[in-house]
Amino acid sequence: MGQTNNPYMVAATSLILPVFNITLCLAGLAGIGGGSLISRLLGEGDEEEARRVSAFSLYLGLAVSALFAVGILVFMEPVLQLLGAGANTYEYARQYALCVIVVGGVPTVLSNVLSNLIRSIGLSREASAGIILGGVLNIALDPLFMFVLLPDGQEVLGAWLATCLSNCVAFLFFAAVLVRMGRGAAVTFSPKAGMPRAESISPFSVLGCPRPSPPSSLTWTMSSSTS
Repeated sequence: MGQTNNPYMVAATSLILPVFNITLCLAGLAGIGGGSLISRLLGEGDEEEARRVSAFSLYLGLAVSALFAVGILVFMEPVLQLLGAGANTYEYARQYALCVIVVGGVPTVLSNVLSNLIRSIGLSREASAGIILGGVLNIALDPLFMFVLLPDGQEVLGAWLATCLSNCVAFLFFAAVLVRMGRGAAVTFSPKAGMPRAESISPFSVLGCPRPSPPSSLTWTMSSSTS
């Protein structure tokens, strides 16, 4: 975006970064929480509960990302004003948020959730390949859309099209991995797997959310020696 030599475009995309990070946090809630729990359940030999947890993780990610996207769409103006969008950056920020958060939010969350779930059952190569595919595709498509396919002045539109498309491709890659794994896999889309047990749902808020780390012994020793 810096190659556009337009400071308002750069500022607009930077304004949306905190909102986009919230989208990734929602993916972590369902993906990291669900993936950690699935690994533990498989270690205990409870594959049926692991399947139920995987389906719950996917639909949780779908629900929270869809609700978040609708919320941003409805409250777009006050959110952008709160983030500091002005007369010169508002339209650029609105365009970027519309595609990356509203249109592309669901595939972004689901691709990250699937990556964590697939990794949790030992398919780390496939999980890494999907993330790399999305990243490399985004890098390749950004200049193509920004400076070749779209006219001058539409660079922000090109950037969000590239990001949205790359996240959709990554999601389709992970979906294809699930289809190839077959119906008996520990990770499934099927709602027929049923709801997980109540004691399996509660750890999501613990495993999927970051927690502050206590001060290390080294930090405590250094603070004690300086006091």
